[in-house]
Amino acid sequence: LRDALVDAVISELDDVIETVARDKRVPGIAHLCIAGCESESILFLLDEAMICASAASACASGAMEPSHVLLAMGVDAKYSVGALRMSLGHTTTEQEIDRASSALIAAVNQLRRNKTAPRVSASK
Repeated sequence: LRDALVDAVISELDDVIETVARDKRVPGIAHLCIAGCESESILFLLDEAMICASAASACASGAMEPSHVLLAMGVDAKYSVGALRMSLGHTTTEQEIDRASSALIAAVNQLRRNKTAPRVSASK
């Protein structure tokens, strides 16, 4: 199911990378880095959709700068600011994976769209 989640997101969004090769990943953990979005903004929108995720590894959760570990692994800063960890359990269903991937795709698209939308200044 983890691979289904990752595949769904990567197939729909540009500039998304997995941080660990598939044959080296821990089962049940999906870790993606998404360019063009900050982790905290993604988490806010996922929370509104009732999807739980984290912006960092458990030991670095709460840090506001790019992960020093990701940077040391050679992950470009444009990706590392959009780091996202999603954990699956033995009770996670395909329907939950579909809902989570759809919510993540929608959140990233919304953030990217808002970032490039022209700003209208208020006039007096």
